[in-house]
Amino acid sequence: MAQGDNAANDVEAAYREVDGVPIASPEEVWRHERVIEWLMRSHTLLPCRFGTVFPGREELERVLARHKDTLAAALDRVRGHVELGLRVMGSLPQGEPDEERPAVSGRDYLLNRQRRERQRGAAERLADEIELPLGTLCRCQTRRILPAPGVLFTGAYLLPNNQLDPFRRAVQELGSGRRQFRLLCTGPWPPYHFVPNLQSEPTHAGAA
Repeated sequence: MAQGDNAANDVEAAYREVDGVPIASPEEVWRHERVIEWLMRSHTLLPCRFGTVFPGREELERVLARHKDTLAAALDRVRGHVELGLRVMGSLPQGEPDEERPAVSGRDYLLNRQRRERQRGAAERLADEIELPLGTLCRCQTRRILPAPGVLFTGAYLLPNNQLDPFRRAVQELGSGRRQFRLLCTGPWPPYHFVPNLQSEPTHAGAA
C-alpha cells in the first residue's frame, strides 16, 4: 500500500494480476523487492510480503476502504523512515547443555522446560541491555527471542534516514563490548515489520 508524498489521505495499492499463487523463486522474490524499492523512491510505502494474493481487484478495494484510517496512520508512521535489522548470535549460557535431553519421562520434560525458560530469560535480559541505547535512535522496534538455534534474538528498527549511521555505530560499539556475541546489522530495508496486521483476508499470504 502506498501514498504519494504530496497526498493527504489517499491510500493506493500497487499490484499485478497473476494466475494462482506466485512461485517463490529467487528471481521472482528479487523482482518483487526491486519493485518495492523503486516505489519507495517517490512514495511512502507499506510493503506487502511476496505471495500476498487477493481473489480480485474488488476485494482489494474493499480492504483498502475498510482499513483506510489504519493504513493512513501506518503510512504517517513510516514516512521518511526505513527499517534496519539486527541479529544477535552467540553461545548458550555457561553451564547449560547445548541440546535438550530426550524427554523419556515427566522429569525430563520439566527439566527441558526449565532450561528453555532460563534460556529465554537470559536472552531477554541481553536484548533489554542491547536495545536500551538503540531505542533512543529509532521510532519503534520489534523483537523475536530465540528464533533459531544459535540466534539469541533478532530485532527490527524503524529509523529516520538521518539516523542510519548513528545506529550502525551504536551497534558496532555494543558488539565491541560483548566479544562473546556477534551483532549483525542489516539494511536499510522497506519497513516490512511495521505494516499493520489487517486481519483481512488475502487468500494466501506468504513470506520469502
